Amino acid sequence: DRGDDASILLFITLNTRPSMAILGRLPNTNIFRNVEHFPEAQTIPGLVIVRIDASLYFANVEFLKETIHEICARHGRGLKAILLDGSAVNDLDSSADTALHQLSAELTKKGIDFYIAGIKAPVRDVMRRSGLYERLGGDHFFFTIDAAVKRFQEKRR
Repeated sequence: DRGDDASILLFITLNTRPSMAILGRLPNTNIFRNVEHFPEAQTIPGLVIVRIDASLYFANVEFLKETIHEICARHGRGLKAILLDGSAVNDLDSSADTALHQLSAELTKKGIDFYIAGIKAPVRDVMRRSGLYERLGGDHFFFTIDAAVKRFQEKRR
């Protein structure tokens, strides 16, 4: 029946195109929110903070890569770093981990730093086992977005 087809399509769409947001800092705070919902949220020059609201696996990681490529194209040479807020990522499969390896290599080639903030221990363990943690370096992983932003700004001084 058509209702079942529509619900399957909706499921596939929601799961291959997860909710993603560009974050900015609320004035005079260390709180970061979606700039579309909080127009007062301020972005940081040279840095784009991307939050993905889903676990990363083979079906949606291409969407993440496409989104980051679009961000790179839109910002051009002004872009110095991308910070992935992984606080909503509960799981990471091997294909998504491989894609993050590729993404980090592509960003490095472009001279763009890749930071990850807020990931949960099980996700970090997957990244450790695959070598991604070591490849990026422990200094590219942060407990909070605020800590990553401070690090980015210190490097830029």
